[in-house]
Amino acid sequence: MAASFEWSWVDDAILLVRRTGLMSVQEAEQLLKATEEATAAAPAVWGMVVDVRDAPPQADAVQSKLRDVVAMHVERGVSRVAIVTRGTVTGMQMKRMASEPGMFEVSRVVYFNDLDEAMADMRQALR
Repeated sequence: MAASFEWSWVDDAILLVRRTGLMSVQEAEQLLKATEEATAAAPAVWGMVVDVRDAPPQADAVQSKLRDVVAMHVERGVSRVAIVTRGTVTGMQMKRMASEPGMFEVSRVVYFNDLDEAMADMRQALR
């Protein structure tokens, strides 16, 4: 499966990022740039739902770039992150990246298998 990503603001306070396929380093850099632009005018309180149900585990070099994406969101003040995954290894990669020192507080990251449940949780959390 070819890699792709897309993002959109939902309810003006939830950044929904969907990532699929096996990414190259260049594609991970494009994701960083795209989400930098997306969060440049983020509201004071915002959350992010990351849907990686169709993304396999990523190579180490790509994971390094994805850490930059996570760090940027931390710098921009994301309040909560919901990660939607169905693969055990992909879920473990995401959990490891999100919980590394300097990244998210563990209590701010939640994991789901269902996108609708993740969105409902995020809406409730941002009230």
